[in-house]
Amino acid sequence: MKKLIIILITLLLLQSCSKNSEVKVEYLATSAISEYSLYYLDETGTVERITLTPQSAGDEWNFSFIAEKGDMVYLSGRYTDVNSALTLIIKMGGKVYKQGYSQADTRSYSLEI
Repeated sequence: MKKLIIILITLLLLQSCSKNSEVKVEYLATSAISEYSLYYLDETGTVERITLTPQSAGDEWNFSFIAEKGDMVYLSGRYTDVNSALTLIIKMGGKVYKQGYSQADTRSYSLEI
């Protein structure tokens, strides 16, 4: 009986530890007024590429997934229109982890965070 109790306690501890190590990751891109490309690391660790054409600077793109604490995150954006801008945000657990902003800068139109 004691062995069964020890096994159950161990399983409960392992389960609670695994839940605490998970975090919701959110990627957000906004502020662009012309076509831009995004590169991001998805939940499988694969770098994905997407090209978007917003209707206004208020349009937002977002992507979210559940990751383990310590997993790598990556979001990069690129635009070529000197009249445009781009804001990129990575949130972890609902809090801003990293963010970057670029506007009308054709010398550094690639923004990586």
